[in-house]
Amino acid sequence: MIKRSRVYTRAGDAGTCQLIGGSRVPKDDPRVECYGDYDEGCSFLGMLRVKLGMDHPWQERLQTLQKDLMTFMAVLASPESMRDKYVFEPEKTKELESWIDQLESELESNSKSFLLPGGCETASLCHVLRTVFRRAERRMATVHRDYPVPPAALSFGNRLSDFFFLFSRYELDRCQVPEEPWKTFH
Repeated sequence: MIKRSRVYTRAGDAGTCQLIGGSRVPKDDPRVECYGDYDEGCSFLGMLRVKLGMDHPWQERLQTLQKDLMTFMAVLASPESMRDKYVFEPEKTKELESWIDQLESELESNSKSFLLPGGCETASLCHVLRTVFRRAERRMATVHRDYPVPPAALSFGNRLSDFFFLFSRYELDRCQVPEEPWKTFH
């Protein structure tokens, strides 16, 4: 008979959770808040992948990005003493930057305007991802002051919102919906 572990452990009932390595911290510890925001983004990315359909040309890359986010979150949840085991490779940031460059090259205009989120469902979801990852970036800056985040992870976390801004524009183009620039004080 296979013994199953339970989802609940009761260990967090007093308002703490366990980081990788076993140390217990309050559930509102900045590290937990930070990787929680990235986890939220990873979940929304799963929703985006479903909405796009399996035949979407970026499906495989988005799955790779989702897997990279899981590794990234493990790095954020691990103490410095375990960073040799939980490593985020700089190549992952370079790969994400190459995808950003590809999206920029495929888009007709290089819009410098703020765009109103919307247009089509997938582009709107990309804007949700963009804002979730922007919030996560801010939390990571807070964490980094007290618990140094590896440089490769800092760069990767900082590129995600850029990627999803451009991916929202790509989706508008794919859905044949025009961008709506925000016109200031009209």
